[in-house]
Amino acid sequence: MNEIVAEAHPIQLVIMAALKAELPLEWLKSRGIACYTVKGLRSGALASHPWGQPGGGAVCVVTGVGKEAALLAAETVVDLIGPKYVLNIGGAAARPGGLEIGCWAMPASIHSSMGGVARLDRRLPVPLPSGFEFFFVDRLFSLEKSYDPSCGLDADLFDMEAYWLASIFQEWGIWFSVLKMVTDYGGREANEGFRSRLPMLRSGVKSLLGCLAGPEGLDFSVVIPVHNRPHRVRKAAESVMRQEMTPLEVVVVDDGSDPPIQIDRDGVVLVRSNRNQGVSWARNAGVQRTRGRWIAFLDSDDVWLPEKMALQARYLSLYPFYQVVQSEEIWYRHGRRVNPCRHHMKHEGWIWEASLERCMISPSSVLIRRELLERAGGFDQRLPACEDYDLWLRISRHHPVGLDKRPGIVKYGGHQDQLSRRYPAMDRFRLFSLCKALASEEEPEFKERLKKAALEKLEILFAGAVKRDNHGVADLLRMLAREVENEILEEPPEWLLNESLFRR
Repeated sequence: MNEIVAEAHPIQLVIMAALKAELPLEWLKSRGIACYTVKGLRSGALASHPWGQPGGGAVCVVTGVGKEAALLAAETVVDLIGPKYVLNIGGAAARPGGLEIGCWAMPASIHSSMGGVARLDRRLPVPLPSGFEFFFVDRLFSLEKSYDPSCGLDADLFDMEAYWLASIFQEWGIWFSVLKMVTDYGGREANEGFRSRLPMLRSGVKSLLGCLAGPEGLDFSVVIPVHNRPHRVRKAAESVMRQEMTPLEVVVVDDGSDPPIQIDRDGVVLVRSNRNQGVSWARNAGVQRTRGRWIAFLDSDDVWLPEKMALQARYLSLYPFYQVVQSEEIWYRHGRRVNPCRHHMKHEGWIWEASLERCMISPSSVLIRRELLERAGGFDQRLPACEDYDLWLRISRHHPVGLDKRPGIVKYGGHQDQLSRRYPAMDRFRLFSLCKALASEEEPEFKERLKKAALEKLEILFAGAVKRDNHGVADLLRMLAREVENEILEEPPEWLLNESLFRR
């Protein structure tokens, strides 16, 4: 394999199935998704892989049936591809009286007949299509021979490869998830039942992987919120109009500027508010005036490089399973170019845990599918700042984030009217978002991480309140810490948004 080309255009997603018959091969080929056998990979098939072509960032690999075949397939994928995500799909047996034939299920753990256990984080690297339903189940057993209901094993699903795949990928830190369709109930009629349901299985795979068709004719709209930055916002809007890819529209939302913003430019729609309602309101109002299936944001003090949108479109053609992608940035502070601190370095993939500490996505760099933004509820208009932290925390909980590592934006910092300079105790806004997430979280492992992050923010804010002799806030924070620790928080405390409390 050409290592230089592979580094420039790595395969990020591998979809693995035991048999070719489980995959809609022609349908996948029509979308640029190559399908390989393990033998083909080991014989050098990647030498002719369509690097850089639409769909080339995802492949299917046929593992073969059973423990030895699965182990060899996993080792081959690690050695030759090294993807970020692996999704194991295909048919599985269910115990009689359990899940119905045709149901799709995602297990929380995979067990082997030899006593091994692999636990799974139940998130998928591909967006679920509308109407696609599946069940969360507790256990899948991977057996070394076909499932026999008389074996007495207590599990929801049975297959012959998932555990062995997980044992390799989890050792190498590669994201591994499993989604199976029930094709039979094992026993003597298992093979006949499996074969008869292959058309149903392939149809389900088509639906599940429909995202791999890519963003057809990437139409996008741009929203630029502004308050009292007339010269900067004109420069920002001009940088959008100079893009190699033309947007459907550019919506500039004047959030109560005094005097009102004036922009006389074809292709720019100006939306006005007669009072300052905040950046969250401005972005949401702008989105409501757009038509694009994809939405990009730009802050009024930043500018895009001319190729920003074209590069993101190419990225999405390679990796169409992402619903949100951001670009790298060039930073200027007080007129001088600076390198971002290590903790501000951008991440790719499942960034939720990193996002607990600080905002990991810059609004000016992001391109997001409208459907996902609307499903997430947009920006929380209660938040006067850290509204981006709040939104990306909600989105990254369930969706991986793509990163085009080529710069697409120039960010200018250090000026006096930045939001980060306007409000005291900024961590209270992040704490509000953490409390909001904690109140609605159902999965124990995610709840524990949220609790830990919230308690750390509480400790910082408590120390600040004590230092300023603000005993009223200190008492409120102490009470909130008890609610967080004991998991009795039902909604985020609105007093965290009361600026007068924190200015004492």
